[in-house]
Amino acid sequence: MDQPLDEELLFELREGKEYAFSVIYIRHRMKAFRVAYFMLQNQQEAEDVVQDVFSVLWKNRSNLNINSSLKSYISVAARNKCLDMIRTKGLHHKYAVEFNHNHTEAAPANTQQEHKEFLNNIQTALKSVKSDIYKEAFTMVHLQGLNYKEAAQLLGTSVPVSRTYVNRAMKVIRDLMKNSLSSLL
Repeated sequence: MDQPLDEELLFELREGKEYAFSVIYIRHRMKAFRVAYFMLQNQQEAEDVVQDVFSVLWKNRSNLNINSSLKSYISVAARNKCLDMIRTKGLHHKYAVEFNHNHTEAAPANTQQEHKEFLNNIQTALKSVKSDIYKEAFTMVHLQGLNYKEAAQLLGTSVPVSRTYVNRAMKVIRDLMKNSLSSLL
């Protein structure tokens, strides 16, 4: 038996058919989980994001207007939920502290202190970047250690666009930090 196409499932989902929702969930839940886990690095939080994404999908089923593939829509929805979670729960601070701890453990005390000050300066300068997407791109690439391809996937853009976002954020940060940032970059 042929598997129904996502477009057919979306049509049935809009009509409230639970079978269509179940197939969509089974087909796409792992993609949503991978996106969420990749961003949050926490299994429970990633599972919560998956549940939220699919709850919203079911709740808004009659008003869905998906202009891309269902897979892309769910990936972007998961990414956006993660970003919301990071913003609202202050998790970005937690991850910045973990990054700082993981990258300074073996360094001498004065180097650790300099590194902490440097990261604080970056965080302060990053607040001056007006575009949230530029901030997100910079954070993903330079603070979370993602490559441009991974950042582009999470941002829902191409690699060149993600590079542009990072470069624009870096320009603002460089202007504010002058020589300090050159050692990181």
